[in-house]
Amino acid sequence: MGGTRNPVLSLNRVLFVCTGNTCRSPMAEYLCRQWLGAGSGWEAASAGLAAAPNQPASRPAIDLLARHGIDLRPHRSRILTREEVDRARLIVVMTGMHREALLQRFPEVADRVQLLSAFGPSAGARRDIEDPIGGSARAYQRTFDDINALLPDLVLYLHQMIGAKGREKRGTT
Repeated sequence: MGGTRNPVLSLNRVLFVCTGNTCRSPMAEYLCRQWLGAGSGWEAASAGLAAAPNQPASRPAIDLLARHGIDLRPHRSRILTREEVDRARLIVVMTGMHREALLQRFPEVADRVQLLSAFGPSAGARRDIEDPIGGSARAYQRTFDDINALLPDLVLYLHQMIGAKGREKRGTT
C-alpha cells in the first residue's frame, strides 16, 4: 500500500491562480490545505499567469503564514500550463483580469473557473483580491484576511462537489 496513490484523490484538485505565484495564490493554496485537512479528497496547487519559474514565495507572505503555523518556505512559483489546467477540477482566480487572461488562453475551461470572491458571505460582490507585492505588512495582512475569510465557503463547495460526483456515480440526485 505504501507509495500507491488513490486515483480518485488526484482527480480532485483545486488550482489557485494569480499573476506571479509568489503571494496570493500560494497563500490561498497553503491556507486551503489547512482548511481542507488530511483525508479531504482534495489537493490544492497554485500557478501564475506570468510567473518566473522556481521563485520562492515573497518574504512577507512567508513570515505572515509562519505566524499562523504554516510553512510557506517550500513553495516555488510555477507558470500556468496546459497540464496544470487539465489536472484541475476547479480553477480559482484572484481577479477578474486573471479570469479573462486565463480564458483567452484556455477558453474551453470556462465552466471550471471561479473568482475566489464568488465564495463567502458577500459572494455577490465578486471583488478582486488585491496584490500585496511590494506593499506593507498591513497590505499582506489584508490579503491574507480576505483569502482566509473566503476559504471556508470554498472548502464547503469542494466537499459538495465530491458529494455530487458520488451521487452521479450511484445514479441518485
